[in-house]
Amino acid sequence: AHVAFRVNDIPLQCNYFQGDRGFDAATDLPSCTFPARHRTSPIARFYYLGNSHAGHLSGLIEAIQNHQPIDQVVLFVGGVPVPTLPFDYYNTLERKEWKRMDLATQQNIVRHVLQQAKPGDTLVLSSSMGIFFGKGDISVYYEADRHHPYLQQWISSFDAFTREAADKGLKIILMLPTPHFQVMHVSHTTEHCNTGWFAPVMPPDCNLSVDRKVFRKGISEFETAARKLAASHSNLYIYDPFEVICPSDQNSCQTVRDGVVIYRDYHHLNNRGGALLYPSYVEFLKTNKLLRSTPISSAPPPVPVSGKA
Repeated sequence: AHVAFRVNDIPLQCNYFQGDRGFDAATDLPSCTFPARHRTSPIARFYYLGNSHAGHLSGLIEAIQNHQPIDQVVLFVGGVPVPTLPFDYYNTLERKEWKRMDLATQQNIVRHVLQQAKPGDTLVLSSSMGIFFGKGDISVYYEADRHHPYLQQWISSFDAFTREAADKGLKIILMLPTPHFQVMHVSHTTEHCNTGWFAPVMPPDCNLSVDRKVFRKGISEFETAARKLAASHSNLYIYDPFEVICPSDQNSCQTVRDGVVIYRDYHHLNNRGGALLYPSYVEFLKTNKLLRSTPISSAPPPVPVSGKA
């Protein structure tokens, strides 16, 4: 099933999963553009692409919509990163034909975006790369020794993708992985984890944790490869949300911050978690001259749950 992400109470409808439907730009794009309007040339456009980890930035996208003068388009395919992995990567799935359809949908989305994006636009790539390529104790789906050839293959594809984007005058932001945890019980989504008069105590299964050093080490090979690639491309930028979601003064990363749930499940941020990224992300955009410095609103930006970004 789809994971339901919302921006200012508007559901992100441009998500695709298990071959349920293909991408139709004419009908789909109006429901995935924030704010919903026809493009005007002076306004930069950010395209969020990837798997459901592009969708789990909904809290960040919401904060940007409320405070920054840019258009944002969100398109994602469950379980399929950008660039895509080869079909063989998914050979442990019992039903593979729908994955073949999802791969085709993601490739169609990428082709459309590369055709429609204008010079100066930014492609924000966010996928669960810690799950795809995590090693050791943080490996979730696949055996650790199987990921190596696919990582190098993906980096090679990403290199070509970045060059193509550069030829079109496009910039790319690659989101590094956020922490993920051991699988949470299916009933413990964000809605079930909140406390109130009807449930004054948060279920213990809602507060998952992972050793910070262990997780950071588990994604180090992917991060090193990505940063090495970025050093050779002037249009490629690396944003690290890990330091915000799991600050360096903590020994473990958790799904709950100061009594507030910041994850929807074991690997998706909820809108509170996404909003935590806003201050550091906007500073990152300004530092790299990816965003004009004057916001559209004088209202203060969201305050992180912990008061620390």
